[in-house]
Amino acid sequence: MPEHTATGDNPLCGDTVTVTVVTDAPGAEAGIGTAVAGGVANVVAVCADGKGAEAGISTAVAGGGAVMAALGADGKGASAKGGCVTAPVTGARIVDASWSGYGCELCLGTADRLMEEVKGRMVAEVLELTGEEMLGWYGEQRIGRMRQDCVLLPLKVLRKALEG
Repeated sequence: MPEHTATGDNPLCGDTVTVTVVTDAPGAEAGIGTAVAGGVANVVAVCADGKGAEAGISTAVAGGGAVMAALGADGKGASAKGGCVTAPVTGARIVDASWSGYGCELCLGTADRLMEEVKGRMVAEVLELTGEEMLGWYGEQRIGRMRQDCVLLPLKVLRKALEG
């Protein structure tokens, strides 16, 4: 199953978070395959580095590595990185999510809760999570403007991992 990892930090307070998400994008292990999730056809290709790339509507051409022209269902195109084309894995479900890092209690507590919240959810649904929703997890406790970046860092890194 494809694994997506990203790291981010908050230079103001020194928080650093690494997020790893495993999705169920079928076909990624097969080299070039077609997967259907949520009524949207996805073409999955493995690039020269062995990592999968997925997009809502794609054309894959193999020739020493995978080359893809992609347009996702959300209208966003794929991006090229290191000779491999990647796009958001929106048609997949999150099978597992974990984090590691260090920083303040707000950042680490939010990272822990966020990873539990996203397990089993569709990537497209997770990408719609807002900072306001996450701040709402703290109920009546008001998070000051300077500390909101601490709370929102895990979501920022999770999006970075899922969007490639």
